[in-house]
Amino acid sequence: MGSGVERIVELITEKSKKNPEIMDLEYFLRGVDSYRSKIHINNVNHDLQIIRAHLPAKSKVLDFGCGFGIQSAVLAEKDFQVVGLETVEDKSLDHFFKGDAEKHKSDRDRSLRQIWNWLKEDLDSLEFRYYDGKHIPFPDGYFDAILAYAVLEHIPEDELPGTLGELSRILRAKGLLYIFQFPRAESYSEFIAHRLGLEAHDFLLSEQEIIKLIEDHGFRIKERYLSDL
Repeated sequence: MGSGVERIVELITEKSKKNPEIMDLEYFLRGVDSYRSKIHINNVNHDLQIIRAHLPAKSKVLDFGCGFGIQSAVLAEKDFQVVGLETVEDKSLDHFFKGDAEKHKSDRDRSLRQIWNWLKEDLDSLEFRYYDGKHIPFPDGYFDAILAYAVLEHIPEDELPGTLGELSRILRAKGLLYIFQFPRAESYSEFIAHRLGLEAHDFLLSEQEIIKLIEDHGFRIKERYLSDL
């Protein structure tokens, strides 16, 4: 039996392959491609362990930009009350399917809803919602913690301040915002990928720009971890 992340990826991969008639299988397999790496799975498990170390059971957690809901499901299994939130329009499709995104956009909603339903089957503490990309449909101070996992870099630069403002609004006083896998302009891997014409992020901020952006929206950075890559 694999780790929580690995097991959930295996579950939804098996179900998707058995039900290609109700799935955009190419969209799904492209989306979970990074989870074929043991290094990536270990990183995700490590990051989620950081959240578990700081939050009591039953805490209300928002998985912002949840995608397939893999992280959402792992946290729900650990006795958190989890909401996975995704935009009606997936801004990352143009990035992942350069020049070929349109054919996947129409099937994205159907595929996501099916995956979410599979994940919720045995998890009463898990729900998923869409939002319009601007106003997050929850009252002020609703969540104890928010997870933004490899998502902020996919938000257009002019929309990012508004997004952080919304996250600040729905987070309770002294709540925790976890931002993981936010690539920096100083990243060696991003530099090499750009130079070689490989897949890389179009929007990158420097380390100091990231810190300023976060602090300008009322957050105080308690801990930060940097990767040389």
